[in-house]
Amino acid sequence: MASERSLRPKRDIDWKKLHFGEALPLEKAQIKRATFAETFEVERLILKKISKNEGHRYLVKWDGYHISESTWEPAIHLPDTILQTFECPNISSDRLQYASFNLEKAVQQRLYSTGNRIVLDFDTDVYRFCFGVESTQILYKADFSKLPMSTAWYYKLKKNGRGTKLSFQVRIRSHVHMRKSYRNENGKIKEYYTPIERLIMISAVDALCV
Repeated sequence: MASERSLRPKRDIDWKKLHFGEALPLEKAQIKRATFAETFEVERLILKKISKNEGHRYLVKWDGYHISESTWEPAIHLPDTILQTFECPNISSDRLQYASFNLEKAVQQRLYSTGNRIVLDFDTDVYRFCFGVESTQILYKADFSKLPMSTAWYYKLKKNGRGTKLSFQVRIRSHVHMRKSYRNENGKIKEYYTPIERLIMISAVDALCV
């Protein structure tokens, strides 16, 4: 006598389609977020995105941990004081000096070349602090005044007074690339993603004679 209660839910499967290569329908797994007793200190917030289930989520760089161990966290996991630093990051003078050095070096290399594109390492929170916009926004008129650049950082002159300078019809944006890597943990190979933060600048170069 057949049981009135089925031990397995029925599926409407087209076995003819399955025979010609269609995969079985997958059931969605119910994933529970693990809760840890330890407290971790946030070093800085890298990115923000919107998740259907959890609203705003932030890519967090944890203090004392390598950037490859950054994790996406929902806003409810972070205190308001930390969330406020996304819009108004607190950037030390040392970090501004480092960002300025990298930018000036990249611009000087650009003035030697024939291309119109500059790409350099540049933290997204420094980008938000300096230019007042999120990394997803493109700036067509950037204000570099918050960066302690040298007075002639956009010039390249030869001994005869001729040279080039960066045209300030510039377009800049921040870009984060999640680079896949692998590591060995207790004999098991695991993949992880490291956020690579960069500034992309596109600008023409003008001839100069002084």
